[in-house]
Amino acid sequence: MTVRVDTFTGATGSFLAGRNASTPAVAALFAIVFTIAFLVLGPSDQQDVHDDLARAFMEGRLWVPWGSHWELVTIESQRAWSPFPPVPALPYIPLFAIGVTPTVTVFSSLFGGAGAALIFLIARRMEVPLRTAIWLTLGVAGSTYGWVAASGNLWFYPEVLGTSLALA
Repeated sequence: MTVRVDTFTGATGSFLAGRNASTPAVAALFAIVFTIAFLVLGPSDQQDVHDDLARAFMEGRLWVPWGSHWELVTIESQRAWSPFPPVPALPYIPLFAIGVTPTVTVFSSLFGGAGAALIFLIARRMEVPLRTAIWLTLGVAGSTYGWVAASGNLWFYPEVLGTSLALA
């Protein structure tokens, strides 16, 4: 397979035109199917510190109340600091603002499905044939990446989010 430099610069014309017209529909299908699969396969009662951290951010704090999670390192009396990075807590904030309380499994599944769709879109952008791009996406989403996304636990959700953001 020969890859031209202009494939990556966008000089080949509209990505959504011509023979790639079905690409967005297939990518959306991958996102929906894998999100549902990860939700069904994932646990429903995962421990989550990202929601506490998001609530703390909404209240103007960097610390979370002590006692909710054993993973937290106590620095001061009745205050604990999350050892997890802040970025995985950020998607919770808009949903908390409208009164919705998601679980870590929901976010892991959503970003896992988005990552599967992005893998497909990147493959098509590189002019990989449709059949090969589909198999590539199924191979990646059905492997360790899919298991991590479906596990949806405290440690794996940031990995799935990071992978999706890197692919975007």
